[in-house]
Amino acid sequence: MDETPDISDSAILADVTAFLAQGTESQKKQLCRFLRAQSSYMYSAPDAILPAKELAVKLGIIERLHKYEFEDTFWSKPSHFSYIQLASLCLMSTETLQKFLDRKATNLYRVLYPEDCLNTLIQWKHPAASVEDGRRGLPFLSSSSREEREKCFLRDQRICVLTKAANPEVCHIMPSSISESEASISAFTSSTVVSNLLGDSGDEICHVLLRGNLGSLDKSWNMICLHPLVRMWWSECLFGLKCLGIDSNGEHSTVKIQFH
Repeated sequence: MDETPDISDSAILADVTAFLAQGTESQKKQLCRFLRAQSSYMYSAPDAILPAKELAVKLGIIERLHKYEFEDTFWSKPSHFSYIQLASLCLMSTETLQKFLDRKATNLYRVLYPEDCLNTLIQWKHPAASVEDGRRGLPFLSSSSREEREKCFLRDQRICVLTKAANPEVCHIMPSSISESEASISAFTSSTVVSNLLGDSGDEICHVLLRGNLGSLDKSWNMICLHPLVRMWWSECLFGLKCLGIDSNGEHSTVKIQFH
């Protein structure tokens, strides 16, 4: 493949060369910081969902929980954690697992048998995870929802935050149906499994739900612009987004996210 720079590349190279020759040390350092930041989060391999060091510690705690649950009780034959139990436990923080190990029987049953709670979570899932007006059989938006949707469009500059494609759809991050009724809010905030799976984020969401009105999750901060195809993947939980930090210059903020 011919790697000879074309005219535009040559022009850019000339501009960069001139900048390096004439720019101040402060400007050069600023450019270096910018390039370093770009390469560190945009082009680096995604972090492991379960860091190796944490996983080793978690598996050790889980093994002890298994011993307490099955080996030291009335079970007459060897038993093993199911895949869903193991996945749920691995997703919890090390601190949370240690608390269950220290307290042993306190809420341990609910944590080890999360199927009922997870079925409830699935029922919360919006059919299309989209807040488009009346599309695909979804209800029309209220005036306040339209305002929040427009805020999201303006913030994300009317493009998909991942692909930069135009004509995106606005989607909820957390299912807004969680905040649609007192019963849904109560089911979420009182769920031991949910709070343990989500950790500190779950505590923050519960705080928003308990102090706010109905529909407190139908806000622009809980919305994101995605290309229709990416939106479909999002609704099927086929990928996740990890927040790497927030850069702020006082007036505006930029959220750095990583695709998983």
